[in-house]
Amino acid sequence: MSPPSESAILNAFLLQRHQSVISLPEFTALFPSQHRQNPQVKRLHRTIQASHADLCAGLAKNIELECRLGVRTIAKAKAARNKSRLLTRQELIEQQTFGNFDRYQVSLNDVLECMQVAIDKQQIVLEELDTSCREKLAAMRSTIDDMSDLRYGKLDNLEQDTREELENLRATCEDVLR
Repeated sequence: MSPPSESAILNAFLLQRHQSVISLPEFTALFPSQHRQNPQVKRLHRTIQASHADLCAGLAKNIELECRLGVRTIAKAKAARNKSRLLTRQELIEQQTFGNFDRYQVSLNDVLECMQVAIDKQQIVLEELDTSCREKLAAMRSTIDDMSDLRYGKLDNLEQDTREELENLRATCEDVLR
């Protein structure tokens, strides 16, 4: 035997228990004896029965509507779950490589492009540093060569040239240390 449906459970719980409205003799017995013969009691009983019937009809419609919406919601959830299970080969590689990031979905191609741009920028910076270092080394060698001329007395304006060369050497060393 299959389990009862959502509709059957809701109908049994909400409608079948309350289908029977109290009969007119039982209803009139609830009033004091002096009011039991009043025609308003019968009218009140019919009004309550009609209101109860309308309420039960509306409740039955709402149960049916909720059951249809529930079936649609379940179908949508299953479809979404099945769709999320179908990963492309690239998505599977990305998941295995980078882990499962639900918030930030970045494709492997995007990551590779960003890495290539970063590599190119670093190569440019390294080339600039290499050029700068070569220039500073050449300036230091020139200064040292000029200083060796001091030892052999080859400079004409010894004091002025010495100060300039020492200042150049100090400036170059400071640039290299920065």
